[in-house]
Amino acid sequence: MTDQQQMASDLELTLRNPAKPFEWLRANIDLELLSSLAAARRRTDLLQLLYLLGGVLPDVNNIGYHERDNAVASIYAGLRSARTIFRGIKRPCINDKFDAQVYIYILAPAFTYQYAPSMVCAFKRVDAPAKAVYAVYVEIDASGEATVLNAEWVKADEGSTLPANHADRYKEMIWNAE
Repeated sequence: MTDQQQMASDLELTLRNPAKPFEWLRANIDLELLSSLAAARRRTDLLQLLYLLGGVLPDVNNIGYHERDNAVASIYAGLRSARTIFRGIKRPCINDKFDAQVYIYILAPAFTYQYAPSMVCAFKRVDAPAKAVYAVYVEIDASGEATVLNAEWVKADEGSTLPANHADRYKEMIWNAE
């Protein structure tokens, strides 16, 4: 297990309970997701998961070096900052029953981190992709155990923190911060 995989598996994630949006659930990241990212050497994706889901700065030597002249802090609350929660996806994923029950947490972070080779620090903070939101796919079992299955940047509606074509993409909106 790589250092990044270990950090991600040890990360204590907190997210809104979709059944009671003002209560919190604990979550973990699916180990298959971590293993597949590590096997493909997708370090940027692993570190983005740490920051975007957990609100944790990447554990990289001299993190913040590239941002030393930028006064904007990298403070971010991860999944706790979800703007919207949907339930069910309208495209085939695993099977109809599972697809209908998966939760999608929509995040709208201002920043993310990317690989930027340097003698001082290998990662730097960058603006989040323009006109995009971060969709996090979560399974919540009957006991309330939440597992992050996947996450991806998706195109956003113009001037909104909702995914483009969200009514065609997801079955129902459970909660919206706005």
